[in-house]
Amino acid sequence: MNTSDAENNGQDDVFAFMGAGGLAGQLIRSNDWRTTSVGDVSIWPAALKAALSICLGSSAPCAVLWGANNILFYNDAYVPVLAERHPAAMGKPAADVWPELFPAVGERLKRVMAGEGLSERRQPMTFSRSGKSVETFWDYAYTPIRTETGSIGGIFINVSDVTDVVLNERRLTQRAQQQQTMFQKMPGFVAVLRGENHIYEYANDAYRDITGGRHLIGLPAKEALPELEGQGVFEVLDRVYAEGNAFSATGMKVRLAGETKDRFIDFVFQALHDETGHVTGIFVGGHDVTAHLEAQRALSVRESELQTLTDALPVLISYVDKNERYQFVNKFYETWFPRKRESLIGKTLLEVVGPDAYAKVKHWIDAALAGERLHFEQRMPYSTTSHRDISVEYIPRVSGSGKVEGFYTLVQDISETKAVEARQRELTNELSHRIKNSLAMVQAIVSQSLRNADDTSLAQEVISARLSAMSRAQDILTNTNWASADIREVLDMALKPYLGGGDRFSFVGPSIRLSAQQGLGLSLAIHELATNATKYGSLSVIEGTIEIQWSVSEDGDFVFDWVEVGGPTVVAPKKKGFGSRLIERSVAPYFEGACTLSYLPSGVRFNLVGKILHE
Repeated sequence: MNTSDAENNGQDDVFAFMGAGGLAGQLIRSNDWRTTSVGDVSIWPAALKAALSICLGSSAPCAVLWGANNILFYNDAYVPVLAERHPAAMGKPAADVWPELFPAVGERLKRVMAGEGLSERRQPMTFSRSGKSVETFWDYAYTPIRTETGSIGGIFINVSDVTDVVLNERRLTQRAQQQQTMFQKMPGFVAVLRGENHIYEYANDAYRDITGGRHLIGLPAKEALPELEGQGVFEVLDRVYAEGNAFSATGMKVRLAGETKDRFIDFVFQALHDETGHVTGIFVGGHDVTAHLEAQRALSVRESELQTLTDALPVLISYVDKNERYQFVNKFYETWFPRKRESLIGKTLLEVVGPDAYAKVKHWIDAALAGERLHFEQRMPYSTTSHRDISVEYIPRVSGSGKVEGFYTLVQDISETKAVEARQRELTNELSHRIKNSLAMVQAIVSQSLRNADDTSLAQEVISARLSAMSRAQDILTNTNWASADIREVLDMALKPYLGGGDRFSFVGPSIRLSAQQGLGLSLAIHELATNATKYGSLSVIEGTIEIQWSVSEDGDFVFDWVEVGGPTVVAPKKKGFGSRLIERSVAPYFEGACTLSYLPSGVRFNLVGKILHE
């Protein structure tokens, strides 16, 4: 064994009292204690060695402060308490290790060094860790260490970090306060009962009000509300607690102490469970519905009286309260709205008639609730039934004190009457319009035909042909009450004299409904085109044909083409006759568009671009 080995073995023998000691033990062995107030290990008192032996052998965080300078020793479990102060803290005075804490801790240490054992729970400590102040909480036990002479040589410290426990308790407390605030703001009564004896832990103001303001907290339910014995309440509480489920009731009758009549309560009992699933208490919530039930009973009497009188009448009769809710409707409501009349009770006017119809009569409703008796007619866009024209009477119901409680409604469907009146006006206007248009068209045909004819016989023939074409178009419109006509029907009728045999015409296009004026105008234009084609164009020769095409977009854009093929070479006329002017000028306005008549050498082409406008 060489000299260094002997020195090491001698050092190990000096620290044999510590045992292994972990990493903290290695720090103690490597430290030069001769430079500290503790001095060389060879002169350490037995009390310090015994304390260090216990500290280093413990799995719990603990430390030893020794001497007047409170030189710090600690074990491995204490390292997290020190954080970045480890390992430099070993052998340093406590005042140097925790300068930010020592002003407060120092006074405690003086008391312990005077022989007083101290313990502290949930002690807040603000540490500086990584340059940040961190709030922590600790449980401490300070025990004086006595030397062989009986003096206090140091302090043994047991410590436990309870920061997570304290923060969890804070969160739970905050959550409980939030729950109580929420319960306090709830419109109904709320209470929390704990244990199998249902001891009141919490009750909001509404609960205390309904129980007469008596003291409840800390009392079992049977002691707090003894008058409920035999009324079924305690039995339900016991069953909910035993089974761990929920129970609810509506309109339950109870009689409280000091009251001369029953109360009617809607309530729920809900079992509360801990994290293991065991029942710990019961949540109680509910509403006093006594006033509501009494009002319903009074109304039911009135409803019975009204029901008998009104069910047989073919008009809507109802009573609406000041909150605009139906409290009575007669059976005729079922013919207007797709539901049983019982389902309408309690519904608002808005819910039954829909927002659009409600908006139409809202100002009348307000006037009725202000006490005004009203009669009016209105077109109603109901959301649950067809639109109707109605005649309405609102009759306010006023209490003995002069307050408006609601209003009665009488509603009659006058849709048929309004429809007849509207149809009469429409027919009158339509007849006047059609006569004027027809006369104008006849006048134009006759005058222009005479003006452009070389002799009377020819004029008579032209006039007759054009009036026949106009008559055929009117026949189609007459069959549809002058509402509209299919474009193919218009074309077939206009071209009827020219169809003959063979496939001289081709038609390509979808089914389109033309307005009365569009059908009439297009029919006359087709007649003129066909007449000219027979005299001079593709219908004047046996091999000639005519291609007719049309289309319409989703937006109503309409395109129509008449194309002559296989006829003689076309030469444009030197002057345009009435037929050409009729085609170019009279048809386009009916379609709010434009048309062109082109005399191409290969054949006449007519193009119309416009809109499909239904009358």
